[in-house]
Amino acid sequence: MKVICRPLRCLGVVLPPCLSGPLCAISFAFLLSQPAFAEVALERFNDPQWLPSGSIQIDRASEEGTFDFVLSGAEKIKRDIVIDRLREVTGERESITWQLPSAAHLPELGNAVVAEFDTTLFSCIGRDCGRSNVWANAVFNNALLFGPDDKQRYAAGIVSVDDRQVLIAAYLVQRGNLRKYLHLQVLRPNQAVEFDKARGVANSLIGSGVAQLEEPRPDDDGSFADSADAILATLGQRLQALENVQIYVVCHIYSSDAAADALLASQRCADNAAASLRSSVAAAGPSYLPFGAGSLLPRQGDVINRLELVIPERLPRDGRAGATFSRQ
Repeated sequence: MKVICRPLRCLGVVLPPCLSGPLCAISFAFLLSQPAFAEVALERFNDPQWLPSGSIQIDRASEEGTFDFVLSGAEKIKRDIVIDRLREVTGERESITWQLPSAAHLPELGNAVVAEFDTTLFSCIGRDCGRSNVWANAVFNNALLFGPDDKQRYAAGIVSVDDRQVLIAAYLVQRGNLRKYLHLQVLRPNQAVEFDKARGVANSLIGSGVAQLEEPRPDDDGSFADSADAILATLGQRLQALENVQIYVVCHIYSSDAAADALLASQRCADNAAASLRSSVAAAGPSYLPFGAGSLLPRQGDVINRLELVIPERLPRDGRAGATFSRQ
């Protein structure tokens, strides 16, 4: 089912509640009365050591309420805002924006942010993230974050602070005027949130025709860790509803070996992954076709070993994200 939302009447994105004087006053009072959250939950993000020298914090706000935690790209198709996957979370949220020095290297900084996560739930680079305009104006309500679609990065993950779950959303962008920004949202749920990665991958695949798997990650020789079979079998169960659909299992290997060796390793990787996905498929379920891409299909700034699932006939003709929406 396609669920979409119109600008200013968004069903898929909850705009920040601080839209009037009284609510702003409440949020400000909450910030002053809750230093423990600012000091503990933001310990790794309040003054990050991984930020480049010369970064300037230009905005910070605290809110309490129910928020959408985005776990996919954010797209706009005609007048509709489309987000494949998000989770509604109730709790406390800190939002911080930094202006970065001109010498900041966004790929390195994006990797530094993800390295702080205990668990990475979703990440994207460039056009795979959708429209920067949607992130800036609908998701974050911050026009400073609007830039070219190919100059953005987003990551969502989990960190543990004093045995409490903290959710992190990080957005990096270089604007058309070459100014660079990092926006962090640090959300502390009232109750711990469980995330089903297999469901999120299935939603992305059904909606946009392509899904990049955060795990399992293949080694340079095309092998996987012991946990890979269980992860892929669970994903295969989620995809059972795609009866008689052909799904390509594409493996990318970027090693120091010759391209021909990387191709062979990636084919082994794709064969093994497809076999694990098939292990839970009923007669009417999807079929899995392995394809070893080696190092021949790189994406800018994303040359990492990875698995992708692709349904060619579901890929949008303009190459952008699909048009489905799911709350986990």
